[in-house]
Amino acid sequence: MADDLVPPHRENNVITWKSRDLLGRIGMVFQEPEHQFAASTVRDEVAIGPKSMGNTDEEAYSIADRLLERLNLSRFAKANPFTLSGGEKRRLSVASMLAAAPKSAGHGRADIRTGFSPRGPAWSIDRRCATKVARSS
Repeated sequence: MADDLVPPHRENNVITWKSRDLLGRIGMVFQEPEHQFAASTVRDEVAIGPKSMGNTDEEAYSIADRLLERLNLSRFAKANPFTLSGGEKRRLSVASMLAAAPKSAGHGRADIRTGFSPRGPAWSIDRRCATKVARSS
């Protein structure tokens, strides 16, 4: 593991880290998006990460709104995540992960780009891109 990802006072072994240590360091998109949903609305789902990182509700929802717009999910902001199509669920899971702007990201899907319009935003697991997408106005 890269030294800049290792939390202070922890050894370089992810297994020994507390869940709080993972916040902002490692982001993950599950192979089955439904397995990571924890909120009753799409907007709340994307705001979970920023809130967990210590952002105010206003900041968290601002980040969520920008990501929903960027990933063409704004019209679903008040919808239940489980009512979305397969591609929409995948985009929501990516938005939820990017919202916390992790230093490192991974996914369990070989076809993670499925559901993105060729004209739409490109997504990369590169931290600079994730941060730009999450924080751009």
